[in-house]
Amino acid sequence: GTTTQTKMGGLNIIGANGKYSKLGIGTTTPNEASLLHLYRTDGTHNAELDIQSVAGKGNHWAIYNDRANGANNLKFWHGDDRLTITKDGKVGIGTTTPGSKLSVNGSMDVNGTIKIGSQSTCDSSKEGAIRYNPTTKSMQFCDGSSWKAMGGGLTCTIVSCKYWTSSWTSNSCTASCPTGYILTGCSSIWEIEGRNPAIFDLYRGGAYPNGNACIGAGYNAGAASPSTPWYVSGRAYAVCCK
Repeated sequence: GTTTQTKMGGLNIIGANGKYSKLGIGTTTPNEASLLHLYRTDGTHNAELDIQSVAGKGNHWAIYNDRANGANNLKFWHGDDRLTITKDGKVGIGTTTPGSKLSVNGSMDVNGTIKIGSQSTCDSSKEGAIRYNPTTKSMQFCDGSSWKAMGGGLTCTIVSCKYWTSSWTSNSCTASCPTGYILTGCSSIWEIEGRNPAIFDLYRGGAYPNGNACIGAGYNAGAASPSTPWYVSGRAYAVCCK
């Protein structure tokens, strides 16, 4: 077939076989799938399309391809950049540097529903995030290290374990939350057992969280060879909720 090309300054109209035309502004080779191709690579300005229905300078909307620092982002402007779409598919409203698929700098009103999926990773980069746990059928939030149950409609249980120490020994136990529950609290108590507590000299013990469990541990610095049997024991308690 035949191809015709009409040039008027930077305006190029290309037609083939009389079936369709492509308009290239700033280019003599508009993209194959384009009916309109704006092209500008002068090193100073961006390729921009302005739309205006209200009289007066600055009352227009601009859609432009931002070339600054090789960004190659698409932006919508009206007095300032209002919406940004990055070349890797992130959308920013009120921000030109979205850090996720959708970043909003400001308040948001939703007349409808928002569906929140299940996210497995909780670390410092996800602090403040929320998720839906389909196993426990509950909402959870990330505190920067682990997922915690959100308030309202909670079901909680307490799991405990016992540890004991004799003279100059240490011991520990683990109170683990059941499947589907999240650790929300950890504590311990201890007591002296035996017929002669007077030989008790020093005991150190306590509990600390470890993942989804509470670890109880203690050390007994007492008489090396007590004349009567005795022990120091402790119990760790894990508060688990879903």
